[in-house]
Amino acid sequence: MGLQAARHVAPRRAADIATWSALLTYTCSVMTAVRRAFVRTRLQSVGSLCWRASQLRD
Repeated sequence: MGLQAARHVAPRRAADIATWSALLTYTCSVMTAVRRAFVRTRLQSVGSLCWRASQLRD
């Protein structure tokens, strides 16, 4: 009984670990993409502000 139960639980645990690692990898990649997009838009807005300031100065 014990051995059979252990054999039954092991694949499920492996599947859980695989699912969690995939989920974690996906979450990290999404966060990285969001951070990259955020930084890009932030840089663009700063760049446009600088451009506007230089236009006003001329």
